Amino acid sequence: SPPDDGGRPQLTLPDEEVAASPAWYNAPSGGAPVINLQPADAFSLAARAAVLNAAYADYFVPLHVTPEQMSTMDTLYDVDLSRSVVAVADGTLVGMALLSRRQRRGWISAVGVVPDSRRSGVARRMMHYLVDQACAADLHRLTLEVISENAGARRLYDSLGFVARRELLTWQFPADGGPLPIPRERPV
Repeated sequence: SPPDDGGRPQLTLPDEEVAASPAWYNAPSGGAPVINLQPADAFSLAARAAVLNAAYADYFVPLHVTPEQMSTMDTLYDVDLSRSVVAVADGTLVGMALLSRRQRRGWISAVGVVPDSRRSGVARRMMHYLVDQACAADLHRLTLEVISENAGARRLYDSLGFVARRELLTWQFPADGGPLPIPRERPV
């Protein structure tokens, strides 16, 4: 489930660094195609599920969602679709980043870029967009989680001012297994 005050976020943007970033999201970078960022609520569940699946197809933890599961995620994770973003290049969806919120707390519940568009600034632009949206929504805290092996994402989040706060463990367990052990948190 998404983090709350007692949750286990891995990375947190310090309150003093939550400030509006420049609105350069849709500017071209070098010879790269223009990346247009649009609010996620402008896209169908099927389109959003498709871009999420493409972005996470080769991820450390396999992920594949149907449009119905995307809808459930939106509800369970309190995704604010009007403040979340989809990246479009030449009419093709190439990334998506979701901003979830409860009262004045927010967390970035997903960031994904399709493999062919990675390392081109799409994720950075989407992250700036989400930080701006968090500021506009007057959120007091913005957190996210990242798998430690995802070095590229960690570098991005570090460069944006996010700070490691805790280690979050993920567990895989067979469906027919016994009760799960209770994990203990370790400071980073």
